[in-house]
Amino acid sequence: MALATPSTEEKLQIRKLAASVAKASLEVLAGTRAPKQLARLLSPEVFGTLQRRAELTQQARSAQAMTPGLAPRAGQSPQIRSAHGCSVAPGIYELSVLAADGPRYRAIALRIEQQFGNWIVTVLQIG
Repeated sequence: MALATPSTEEKLQIRKLAASVAKASLEVLAGTRAPKQLARLLSPEVFGTLQRRAELTQQARSAQAMTPGLAPRAGQSPQIRSAHGCSVAPGIYELSVLAADGPRYRAIALRIEQQFGNWIVTVLQIG
């Protein structure tokens, strides 16, 4: 029995979701978005990890601000440059997103799974 091929519409929806979550996650790390705004889109494990990383980033940013000669980075919203992915099983996608975050580019890897009719990010790796 052949597996059903995901529709083009579903693939587009998942790519848009991945891009949105990637951008919002970078904003959380920058301190310009509250982590709780992503709670319904992330698994509890991913949410907890992102929240902890945001806290550590904020602590590092505070220490940097107190160091003479080191100015904090100006707040710029990250820009998504591309999002690519594929279905690895029915209801499961793995994607990569490239984002311009200030002067550098960042790679974000996501695994998105359909759970109880909702799409949930179950893996989020930010480079």
